[in-house]
This record gives sequence, structure tokens and C-alpha cells, in this order.
Amino acid sequence: MNIPKALLIKAGNNSLGIKSQSIIEEGWNYLGSFFKNEEEYFSFLGNMDVEKFKDFLYTIFFYYVHDLYRIPVEKRILNIDGFMYQATLSIIE
Repeated sequence: MNIPKALLIKAGNNSLGIKSQSIIEEGWNYLGSFFKNEEEYFSFLGNMDVEKFKDFLYTIFFYYVHDLYRIPVEKRILNIDGFMYQATLSIIE
């Protein structure tokens, strides 16, 4: 995937230490069916203000980390515990 440099610059540095390029690619994997092509997806991201775009990156990262279909069966129970912890903290917030 050839991500426009403007989006990578817009993402800036993030506190999670995630690579913005990887997260934008994962966003396409999750949401690609809602767009005609990658250009439309990039345009959608490009039209977001910086704060919403960063929220988008964190949200996609959250879904990626807790995607049980991506994780081997024997490690899924560990991931569910972390997910439940984060979900509880989000509710409390």
C-alpha cells in the first residue's frame, strides 16, 4: 500500500509507539469494503482534522490489538483478559 506522505506527516508521533503506516493499512483491512478504492479511503482520512485522525489511528490500533482472529488460539485467552481490562477502564472513564 502506497500511503500518501501527507497522511504520515499528519499522524505525527504517537504515544503508543505504533507505526502510523501499519495502522493506516490495518484501517484499510477493516474498513476497505466501505470505500470504492484506496484513493477514496486516503481522501476520507485526509479530510479529517488532526485530532480526529489521531483518534482514528488509536481506534484502529485498539481493534487490531484485540482482533481474536489474528491471534493464535492458544494465546487468545491472554488477549481477552487485556481486552476486558481496557474495556472496563474505558467504561469507567
